[in-house]
Amino acid sequence: MIYKYLLSSLVFFMVLVPNLLYSESFVRLNSNDNVSIPRDLYYRDNFISQWWYFTGHLEGINGKPFGYEATFFIINVNNEKFKSPFGLNRLYMLHSAITDISSKKYYYKNTLSRGAYDVAGFSADKKIVWMFDSYLKGNIQDFK
Repeated sequence: MIYKYLLSSLVFFMVLVPNLLYSESFVRLNSNDNVSIPRDLYYRDNFISQWWYFTGHLEGINGKPFGYEATFFIINVNNEKFKSPFGLNRLYMLHSAITDISSKKYYYKNTLSRGAYDVAGFSADKKIVWMFDSYLKGNIQDFK
């Protein structure tokens, strides 16, 4: 149970600390900014945080209903050029969950990485975000 609180606190600080410490290095959005599709669907290097969020319903072979959620987060924390692969410029987080609706059970996993040695990352030109063996790839036409 304590791990849930620790993870919630970690996520809170992942978003708050970069905003406070490195805010001058990244774009700050305000109420006058407009969303531009498809540009804003893909990774943009100058934003502090970005995420891609998917939810839906599935049906098991026996007709049993399930819900799912998958969210990839990238939090930019620094713009330094490090020689070491352990230099921290970004945090990557993946939240994945399945809800067994009829049994009223919820299963989830949160994964966090700094992206060292390409275990997590992105490629804006290839329109892909990955974390370990989970990835999101495609363009707006793929999701219609």
